[in-house]
Amino acid sequence: MGPAGSTGYKPVDLAKSAATTPSRQSIHRALISETLKKVQRGIADLLNAVADVRQDTRAIKDEIVSLRTIMGEFIKTDARRETDYLHLAARVDRIERRLADDEHPPAHV
Repeated sequence: MGPAGSTGYKPVDLAKSAATTPSRQSIHRALISETLKKVQRGIADLLNAVADVRQDTRAIKDEIVSLRTIMGEFIKTDARRETDYLHLAARVDRIERRLADDEHPPAHV
């Protein structure tokens, strides 16, 4: 502490203090500026995320189109096979009937 009876309080030069202390208005401006910067970063991140989702959606749509094309070709091929099997089955039936007719010819009257 200082001399006897001193409270330890030093007088403050208000003019000097005002010159070195930022004003409330400048503090508010700085806070608003920082807040706006954070909001802008958030919006930029959001826009990037939306762009990623759009790109993923396009890729999924392309994949669906590709799968539909493949499935359509598979169905056509399967239908051709089914038709081939039906034709073969019909031929086998005709051959079996001919063989059965040859073994048991109809009686002539």
